[in-house]
Amino acid sequence: MTVKGISANVVTYTTLIYGSCIVGKLEEAIGLLNEMVLKTINPNVHTYTILVDALCKEGKVKEAKSVLAVMLKACVEPNVITYNTLMDGYVLLYEMRKAQHVFNAMSLMGVTPDVHTYTILINGFCKSKMVDEALNLFKEMHQKNMVPDIVTYCSLIDGLCKSGRISYVWNLIDEMRDRGQPTNVITYSSLIDGLCKNGHLDRAIALFNKMKDQGIRPFTFTILLDGLCKGGRLKDAQEVFQDLLTKGYHLNIYTYNVMINGHCKQGLLEEALTMLSKMEDNGCIPNAVTFDIIIIALFKKDENDKAEKLLRQMIARGLFYNIMIKGFCKSKMVDEALNLFKEMHQKNMVPTIVTYGSLMDGLCKSGRISYVWELIDEMHDRGGRLKDAQEVFQDLLTKEYDLDVYPYNVMINGYCKQGLLEEALTMRSKMEDNGCIPSAVTFEIIINALFEKDENDKAEKLLRQMIARGLL
Repeated sequence: MTVKGISANVVTYTTLIYGSCIVGKLEEAIGLLNEMVLKTINPNVHTYTILVDALCKEGKVKEAKSVLAVMLKACVEPNVITYNTLMDGYVLLYEMRKAQHVFNAMSLMGVTPDVHTYTILINGFCKSKMVDEALNLFKEMHQKNMVPDIVTYCSLIDGLCKSGRISYVWNLIDEMRDRGQPTNVITYSSLIDGLCKNGHLDRAIALFNKMKDQGIRPFTFTILLDGLCKGGRLKDAQEVFQDLLTKGYHLNIYTYNVMINGHCKQGLLEEALTMLSKMEDNGCIPNAVTFDIIIIALFKKDENDKAEKLLRQMIARGLFYNIMIKGFCKSKMVDEALNLFKEMHQKNMVPTIVTYGSLMDGLCKSGRISYVWELIDEMHDRGGRLKDAQEVFQDLLTKEYDLDVYPYNVMINGYCKQGLLEEALTMRSKMEDNGCIPSAVTFEIIINALFEKDENDKAEKLLRQMIARGLL
């Protein structure tokens, strides 16, 4: 392979393999690796690791292990990043014993685990409800004088909260403060969720107020409001809700639906209908769930005329498709949902944010992640629906899907295409706060956009960061 008379070398091939992996062309990437071997161009550790990483992200860990075997046979020693990548692949499949086996094998191969290694395992154990194993690893880090990072703490705090072990969390937060680690919105969100689910509603309210006092803009208010409504504390929920409105917080559809559901559960149907009207005045469009909550409550109270009136409104707004798509996705009939989605396009019907949200939720749960990012790309392309894409993306975060670097790159690329470079830079910062490490592509998207806008100083600063991280 030559380009303008220049013979390809290991760097050229590695770059091409990386590019193929980024766009999901794994067979092409493997073909390029085989081509290298045929041309006696020796792949290096970076070449192999890129391919291992891409295969693991697609859930093809068996194939990733085969690449690792080829790597060892070629006398190329895997490094800590290679092993971390393979461990992460097992974690994504919830195969924690195999992930631990890789962890143990590292030492035998003379590779020292780093903070990221421990964090991957701790996160995996917590997600698999094996919190004691996560705590043992955390203690091992201390014994080895390793300093946990913000992602390590957030993963462990989330696991402890979900397992109801709230008392231990306060010790971790104290430790974070003593180490100078900032407690971020992710940490607070996990803790508020844990407090609500374990009935500590007063402490959840106090912590929520502390967040606001510290200037941390919470996206946890829906968690808190839901906890208060389910705990029979509707009056407290109303006070928090009104305070958020007064202070200018953007309340999304999920927040309104939680409050409407809370009112309906208490039999306060007039208040629920009033809130339905007010949410539209505030620029928040009701979705199928909103109508569904109120219609069911009205029928239960024999308010049939009002229920039928709302049902007609629902059909007039084209929300039938949303209900069917959501129903198919909940029943794990994702192909049927996709067919309805295509039918909407054929009828020139514009999918709403709810349509996208339901479909993406179903795709995530069925493991068809790559299609999700195509939908987000589509949202960007359909009239630049960046705001809708933001809401769907935030919903995926709220529902605790493990988002890797690809969705963040899609969002960052969307911001850059709209010329919103500050938002792109903020997203790059947030992804690290959320435990997702930017890739070379992340940097390249922003750097190219900055150079196009003549923001050369910022571009060069990012380029230096990229080099310092070994991404170039």
